[in-house]
Amino acid sequence: MRALPKTIPGLIDRFFKVRTERLAEMKKIEHLGKEESACRTAIQEAMNSKKLTAAGGKLGKVEVKKKRIVQVEDWDKFYSYIKKTNSFDLLGRSTKAPAVFERIDDGKKIPGIITEHVNVLSMSAKK
Repeated sequence: MRALPKTIPGLIDRFFKVRTERLAEMKKIEHLGKEESACRTAIQEAMNSKKLTAAGGKLGKVEVKKKRIVQVEDWDKFYSYIKKTNSFDLLGRSTKAPAVFERIDDGKKIPGIITEHVNVLSMSAKK
């Protein structure tokens, strides 16, 4: 990493220069991600159709492994279970800010929730 400028205008200009470079580089390689994803899907489909659990090429190998996942089939039953058993550890600890703000803006109080204003940088390039 190059040394950062000492002035705020210099830092701002560096930010926009680096961001522009990063976005240009990401655009250049975007097609690679799509091709990688297409290859992954084709490999999985081909291996499934041949009932293979492993295969290899010159540069690498692929194995089919089982992975346990969770899907909620019935949210009402799931929420009911959580409330009944006090099993809130089954949920993630985040809020949906737009839904919270909508209720607060409608004058509703949500126990345990506070809102605050924090400073964030809004960046916009000069045209």
